[in-house]
Amino acid sequence: QQQQEFPPEVQAMLDELEETQEKLEELQNRALAGSESLQAEQVRIQGVVEAALRIVEPEYESLIARFGELQQEAAAAQQAEDMEAFQQAMNEAQGLQMRLQTAQAEAFERDEVDTAVTEYREQLVEEMARLDPEAPALMERMEELVERLEEILG
Repeated sequence: QQQQEFPPEVQAMLDELEETQEKLEELQNRALAGSESLQAEQVRIQGVVEAALRIVEPEYESLIARFGELQQEAAAAQQAEDMEAFQQAMNEAQGLQMRLQTAQAEAFERDEVDTAVTEYREQLVEEMARLDPEAPALMERMEELVERLEEILG
């Protein structure tokens, strides 16, 4: 597989974007590790998201369980070289995956989830900025790079 060659200025932006993302990810991990309130907020948001998932897809837990069963069935069928059973399990799993992704997207569109996530992100950014005053500038630069690259690369 051949790696796509980009003009030097585009490659420089891609490299800077990757470096900036790595710095921000490391900073985010430090912020989370050092803040019990952020950790608690993360757990709270998980509960809000799970409640929203149960509202938009009442069968969410059973779909997740069935998805796990299908993965095991597919692995067993592949091991037994039963391609028909393998394909059947994979097809059902693919349908479930689409249903689960739709439920997740709908859950994140709900006001209570959107509000909780927005508040959490604000707290996280605040903690990141406390740890490194350059964090807001790094985030801004990352957004600029993403926008420029989207314009250039389509």
